[in-house]
Amino acid sequence: MFWLSQEAFDTVLDIIKPKLMPKKFTTKHYVPPMIKLCLGLCLLAGASYLDLSFGYNVTPNSVHFYAWQALDAIDS
Repeated sequence: MFWLSQEAFDTVLDIIKPKLMPKKFTTKHYVPPMIKLCLGLCLLAGASYLDLSFGYNVTPNSVHFYAWQALDAIDS
């Protein structure tokens, strides 16, 4: 029903980016905060986790993990 403008998306991303950055860059797979925010918002909008995993090149079993990281950062 409502679309998020590019300016609003960038504002939200700037606010929650420090909470979504990893503490150490020792992981093999790095998912940028922008992708985590996209996963969270698309999942809230009703997208399928399989479509999101294919579209954002994330493993299917980690889509909810990254999406909830972004949603928790927005909530806090």
